[in-house]
Parts: sequence; C-alpha cells; structure tokens
Amino acid sequence: MADSIEIPMKYLVLVLSFILFTNCSTDKPALRAPEAKKVAKELSVHDDTRVDNYFWMRLTDDQKEAETPDEQTQEVLDYL
Repeated sequence: MADSIEIPMKYLVLVLSFILFTNCSTDKPALRAPEAKKVAKELSVHDDTRVDNYFWMRLTDDQKEAETPDEQTQEVLDYL
C-alpha cells in the first residue's frame, strides 16, 4: 500500500489562506451601479408639493404591454 502523507492542519490553513488572499486582487475595476438621469417633475397633492427626479421611469400599463415600445419606454428599457 502507498504511504499516506500527513500534513499538519496549521500548514493546510496557511496554504489555503494564502491562495484565498492572493486571488483577491484589487487591480480589477470596481463594479458601479448604473446612474439614472434626473429629470425634476413637481407633483402636487392636497397642497403638498414634492419633486420626483425619476418620474420619467414610470410607465403606463399600455406602455408596458405594447408590442413596440414608444420613445419613453425605450429610454426606460435602455436604462434597465
């Protein structure tokens, strides 16, 4: 039979730690979330006015279900 090689656990942990940390390089570019354009739209309800910068992303049900997207729908789809 072949002789088995016994490796002390501390050496195994050191080798695995080395492999783990050397593969975590920082030279890769960081992933960034996409930034949506801001188009200010004032909305007023019950004398309360607020600004919604992302109102342009809101689509009607007809826009969502259309066979061919209109310009606004295509903008939202391109962003997503």
